[in-house]
Order: sequence, then structure tokens, then C-alpha cells
Amino acid sequence: MEYHLTALEILHLLEFTVSANKDRLKNLKQQYEIPLPKLYEDFMELAVDCPLFETANLWVGKMAGPSMFPYTLYDCLEEDIESEKEWWEKHPEDRKGLYAELAEKPKEHWQDILKNYLIFGSDYGAGIVQFGILMKDLVQNDPSFYVNWEGNDKSVWKYAGKLSDFLLHELLAILTNEDYETGEEALEDQGWKWEEAEGFTSETQFYAFCEEQGIDLDEIKKQQEVCSFTTPFFYCYDKENKILYIGSVQDAEEGRMALYAISPESSDYVWEEI
Repeated sequence: MEYHLTALEILHLLEFTVSANKDRLKNLKQQYEIPLPKLYEDFMELAVDCPLFETANLWVGKMAGPSMFPYTLYDCLEEDIESEKEWWEKHPEDRKGLYAELAEKPKEHWQDILKNYLIFGSDYGAGIVQFGILMKDLVQNDPSFYVNWEGNDKSVWKYAGKLSDFLLHELLAILTNEDYETGEEALEDQGWKWEEAEGFTSETQFYAFCEEQGIDLDEIKKQQEVCSFTTPFFYCYDKENKILYIGSVQDAEEGRMALYAISPESSDYVWEEI
């Protein structure tokens, strides 16, 4: 069993290796005259316009709904301020707060008020949180990422972890149909079987089942312990039998635990009955 695959390695393993539009990344870098973290750029070369990410929290261009691709916080604020100006003309008493402060300064001086971020995603569908990387950190291979919650000032961003952790977690969430069935459908189109074992009544029963598949409990519990996301996924790859296992433990007390097996369509089912 392999327990330390990156998000990019998992995409290669599942043969999602053809990008429909590599020019998007090139245009993004040219538009803002910025570098991109190598880890992010390598991942996005496969993720851009890929059906697997149509309902992801990661903006990849073509998605189910509006097309979304990264942009800067400053550009977002500039659009918001322009839309506010007409209102301010009629209601000058409302010309206050961050937008009013920024409107008094040229864009090149906004850095005196707030930092700029490359916004690369949001929670799909709800849009109540955005994910961003500090522009100055884009030279790093694996920078930190930050979140801004709807209702908070746009200058308030909180540290949320490393970019590599975000990409891996988002990929595992997609592959396990955490919110949508996009992962299962894309996998089947790619020639993979998607199997789910659920209905466990206790952690003991769940982990015993995992152990029956040859999964090292110490290894997967290490993965869960370092996970800072709401759903602590774990994963491993059985190279001999070409099976990717992903475990999802959302709420052990309520029995919300599942083990997923992704294997080639031509192979036998991993389990016939649970």
C-alpha cells in the first residue's frame, strides 16, 4: 500500500492527464504579470476545464454553472467600488468603510490599506467563503492559503493551511461524492468503477473493515490527525491490484463513515456485499 500520494499523483493514477485549455494559465500569468506556485500550476495543467472539477471549490474555468477562474482581490474590489458609486451619489451618507477608503486612493496605493490575494476558489454553490493566496507568496512552491468569510471585511483573511493540503482534500472530497455525484460520474466516464461501503455502526467495525482490505490503521490515523478540514479523509493505493481506497469519517458517533474503492472497470468488484 502507498499512503503518501500527492493530489497531482492521484490525478495521474486515475488518468486525468489531458487539459482542454492550457492557455488559461498562461493568460492568467500574463494578465497579472505574476508567477504561479509550481505545485498549483502543475495541478491546474490537468484540472483546467476538466469535468472532474465541475462542482469543485477550486476554480478551474469551465464548471457546472458560471465559468470561474482565479482573479485578484484588488480587481474584485475595483468592480465592487464601481458598482457602489452610483448609490453613493444618491446616498452620500453611506460612503464609508473599506470601499470608501479605497475609492479615495489610486489602486497602486491600496497596499497601504490591505494586502492583495490571488483568489483561486470558493465553496461551490454557497459562495460564503473565498480561498486566496497572498500575491507575495506566489513565488513559493507550496504557499499558505487563506479564507475570507462572507460578511467579513474584505481585508480580513485567516490562515487555513498549505496549498498542497487544500488541493488534496478537495480532490478526495470530489472522488467521494461529498456534496455532488460529479466524481463518480467522471470516474465512470474515464473507465473506473466506484464502490462505496457504508452503514457502519461503530468506529471499531469501520476500522476492522478497513483492516480487512489490507489498510494499515496506524498510517491512515496519521493522515486523519494532521487533517485540519471538517471531513478528515484518509487514502491509500493498492498498487498490485490497482485500487485507490478513500475513507471518509464525517461523524463517527452518528455512523457517518464510509470507505470508497476506485478500481479499473475491467477488474473484479472489490466487494460484492457489505
